[in-house]
Amino acid sequence: MIQLVKLPVKRGNAPLRIAKGHFVTNHSHINYYVDITYQKTRLSEARDSAYQLVSSFVNITPTAEFNFWVDPEAAKIVVDSGCEIVIVPLDATHKAVMSLKDADELEASGKKAAIATASFIRHRQAGYKIWQPMADIDTVPIHDALAVCAVLNEDVLEDVRETYMDIDIAGGAADGMSICDLDKRYPDRKPNVKVALSANREIFSRMIKEIMC
Repeated sequence: MIQLVKLPVKRGNAPLRIAKGHFVTNHSHINYYVDITYQKTRLSEARDSAYQLVSSFVNITPTAEFNFWVDPEAAKIVVDSGCEIVIVPLDATHKAVMSLKDADELEASGKKAAIATASFIRHRQAGYKIWQPMADIDTVPIHDALAVCAVLNEDVLEDVRETYMDIDIAGGAADGMSICDLDKRYPDRKPNVKVALSANREIFSRMIKEIMC
């Protein structure tokens, strides 16, 4: 008989239940079995589990974007590569946002892709409302979509500047931080990226609707 032991969590109401032993799957042998039945079947625990999982994939330091923080050495290799690079940071994505009204318009088109996009916007807005409320509570940034739209139409980005960028890989509090020399304090270092400090919300919204509808 498997005896499950409940492991407490630091916050929330979604403890893990595990059993110690020797378990065999088609791919491996494991010493611990993690039971997620309650997380899947109890609404309160499922919701809390989702919140805890999401919290692991948001920016968790005051200085570094999450992907750069996860692998700052890789980010540094890229910016030092000599390739043509356009950085689309939160400065830009938080200017080109989608709204719940945009979601309504997408859904009204009746197109499957547009309906799915509308659903994603609403779910994302609900998350941002809890974790990182926007100034306009009915809007939400769609980071990756703006970067893709910039490949299709560079006019969607605004205040784009050539600059020298470096990535902190020292392992301290600023590990993974992207440092842009916008004031040209290092005159001997040539620009290696273009960075967008703003974006055009109208163009971005129109592109999303045209592509999805």
